[in-house]
Amino acid sequence: MSINPLIARPRPEDPFFNLLEGAEAIQINEISPTNARSLASSLEKALLAENPPRYRSFLVQIRPAPAEAEAVGDLSQPLENYPLPYLESCAQVLLESKDFLLARNIYSFLLKKNIRDPKALMGLGVCLLRLGETVSSKKCFKAVYELYQDDAALVWLGQSFSAEGNDLMAMDHFYRVKDAQSLPTAERYHYHRELGNCLTRRGGYDEAHQCYEQALTVSPNSCAIFINLGTLEIQRDQIAEAKSYFERALSVNDKHPKALCGLGIVAMAENDMQGAQSFFYQALDIDSQSIVAIMNLVVTAHHTERFASAKIRLNHFLENEPNQLDVRFALASLLYKQSDWRGCEQQIDRILKEDSVHAKALSLKEELLHNRFQA
Repeated sequence: MSINPLIARPRPEDPFFNLLEGAEAIQINEISPTNARSLASSLEKALLAENPPRYRSFLVQIRPAPAEAEAVGDLSQPLENYPLPYLESCAQVLLESKDFLLARNIYSFLLKKNIRDPKALMGLGVCLLRLGETVSSKKCFKAVYELYQDDAALVWLGQSFSAEGNDLMAMDHFYRVKDAQSLPTAERYHYHRELGNCLTRRGGYDEAHQCYEQALTVSPNSCAIFINLGTLEIQRDQIAEAKSYFERALSVNDKHPKALCGLGIVAMAENDMQGAQSFFYQALDIDSQSIVAIMNLVVTAHHTERFASAKIRLNHFLENEPNQLDVRFALASLLYKQSDWRGCEQQIDRILKEDSVHAKALSLKEELLHNRFQA
């Protein structure tokens, strides 16, 4: 696929082109950070020295056109009609652009041609993992490791187990990696990050911190790692350190909802409920379905008694996820706090219709009936 140039090429009828064509002499010096000052000084002297000037001077800035972008070409014909190297290239581009379904189809076709193809096995495994098919993804990565003893396959196996919530098996595979520093860049980053995540969930905070710091040596401006470090420090009750990491994440991406949620949680820990509310609203402006932001917003609303905006956000959330019972109960609790008995009862009844033994809903309904009787 060709890319339109960002700067027009001179055509024969352009005055500048004509001037170059008929020039007696042309002086061209490329400006760089090391010679910019000396060239500027030389130009100033030249302009002042010549009267009348013999040279016509121009400042020309050229931004080179980017290299032709890789893209997937026409795949309208059956895959059998294309050369295998071409299909391999297309699959890689699709994988990098996160078109996992189409990439999966191509990798599956390539494996029909060669069941032991390591790139196709790895590519198919990654697609399956990203599509949530972890049982199948593990089969692909196990095959790569058994056939080729590739440590990168262990990293992807660890991520597959982690995605299933099996941190112990994930860590077992991560620890089997012989030399993490020799892994390809992407796998090295995933190795440190995912091992850190497993350790954090299991309370190994010091070792997790070291893993995240190693991930930052691979990707120094990773929002995900800054947020993970901030979350870890909250769990260690190191509020100032957590705040610093979340702020670093926002310095990279000022619209990252998880970083904003993190600062909201920090503000709650500092007993600044209004400030916390502001951060949670900002996070919900970006991701209206953030469960962390919406649930913590409810907590702050109970403290500040600013219910109106919180109810709007809760109702919007439930329009998209009506079966999220914890959020619906949170809305019921706000309605109860405002003495909106009818609205509260409607929400409780909807919860109990889905889950007849929902403990919190049953308790609130009993309290609601008692208060209405007292009234």
